[in-house]
Amino acid sequence: PAEAIAFSSNGELLAVGTDWEILLFEVDQFPHKPKVVGRHQGMVQSLAFVPGGKHLISGGSDKSVRVWDTHSQTMLTNYNWEIGRIASVSVDHDGVRGSAVGNEGNFVIWDLDG
Repeated sequence: PAEAIAFSSNGELLAVGTDWEILLFEVDQFPHKPKVVGRHQGMVQSLAFVPGGKHLISGGSDKSVRVWDTHSQTMLTNYNWEIGRIASVSVDHDGVRGSAVGNEGNFVIWDLDG
């Protein structure tokens, strides 16, 4: 079942998080078969696009936050902070910073370019 969903800022892409997979739909071709962007080792809990849609951030019950390239469907970065299972991820309006909050109430903010 779907647990997380997010539109890209330009409305062209729709990401859906399922049990372990992240599916990527091109909205103008929906409901054609999606691309599989990647996987977590647990439920995908939250998704957020970086403005422009080139990158997607996912948070999972496996306690990891991952940054994906939506064009090549490759993982760019994997973060494992000590904040528990990831409840939510977000990106600021400029696409400069990301944030994540864990189920224990702790959170992180980081620069997306480094």
